[in-house]
Amino acid sequence: MGSSDFSEVYTALLAIAALLTIDSKVISAGMFRVFGCEFAELPFVATSRSNQGKGFFQVFLVCFERLLSNLKIKKLVIPTADDAIPMWTNKFGFKKIPLKMADHCRKKKSDLGLLDGIKQVEIIFGK
Repeated sequence: MGSSDFSEVYTALLAIAALLTIDSKVISAGMFRVFGCEFAELPFVATSRSNQGKGFFQVFLVCFERLLSNLKIKKLVIPTADDAIPMWTNKFGFKKIPLKMADHCRKKKSDLGLLDGIKQVEIIFGK
């Protein structure tokens, strides 16, 4: 095979959609990426306007967390704005990632969907 130069090879991460449907109608949806067994990132989530406030996103999140846990993924990370942190922590049980740890993660995984001013929350499975 000879010698090969892979110095310009980059890893592309595939974003995958997860959907909660009822009678073939999408109720809640999210785009996620998996970073090995270490964690999955869920940067985009939404529930249809007519179904907001009915608990469907909670169902979506429980099913999604169960799937990740069964795949032996250790935690779920969600990028979020400061004003949405209380929703993630109080309503869904996430913990705010300390700034030092978030910076380390950002450097280690430079392709995370993080913009300036965006914080991260996480939920760790099996605790």
